[in-house]
Amino acid sequence: MTLDIKKYKKNGFLAAAIILAVLFIVSLSFWILNFSGHRYTFLFPAVGSSSNVTETRRIPSWQGQEKIQSYVEELLLGPSINRASPLFGKDTRAVFCFVRDRTLFVNLTDDALFSPSGVSFERGVELFKKNIFSNFGNIKSITLFVDGNSVDTDS
Repeated sequence: MTLDIKKYKKNGFLAAAIILAVLFIVSLSFWILNFSGHRYTFLFPAVGSSSNVTETRRIPSWQGQEKIQSYVEELLLGPSINRASPLFGKDTRAVFCFVRDRTLFVNLTDDALFSPSGVSFERGVELFKKNIFSNFGNIKSITLFVDGNSVDTDS
């Protein structure tokens, strides 16, 4: 009988080690999926107020133009919290977005003109610029277009 107890203790230890290893691998996988990428901040107008709401998101780590393109796409999607409004109209998309000589060129669809929940187009442009300048120190100016027409951004 003593041999059987040792056998069960040995098998129990092995089973516990396998379970711990599987849990570790699963936990590591979730951690990598949730925390990979670069951390960016987003400013959105607060609902019913002149203040702003700050949100932090992780965006996959891209190189070159894709880095700022993915940030602009996330910014145009709007906030993920209820107490904030998007910068522009709900269906606003970037037709093009690229950097030349430290100037960001962005062409937004005309949906940008239809401001959500009382946010003026001018405030949306102001916060758009603030978001870009605070997250991308290499950008010195922004040339913004809406439906192919230039928008004066004073930057």
